Amino acid sequence: MFGINANLKKTAAIAAIAVAGVMGAANASAQQYWMEEVLEQQLAEESAQDTKAAETADQEAEEKADSNAS
Repeated sequence: MFGINANLKKTAAIAAIAVAGVMGAANASAQQYWMEEVLEQQLAEESAQDTKAAETADQEAEEKADSNAS
């Protein structure tokens, strides 16, 4: 009787550790996905800012060339 109870406790403890490990892995995966999304968004924002800066520089150069041509 006591041997069966000890085996059940051991099995329950191993199962709890396994569940905790799976949950930890899922959490790590979710964090990695979230960080990738944040990084992707930051890169998109930086790219948009770079494009805007390039367009502004092009426009200023055109205006300067037009004013010099006059």
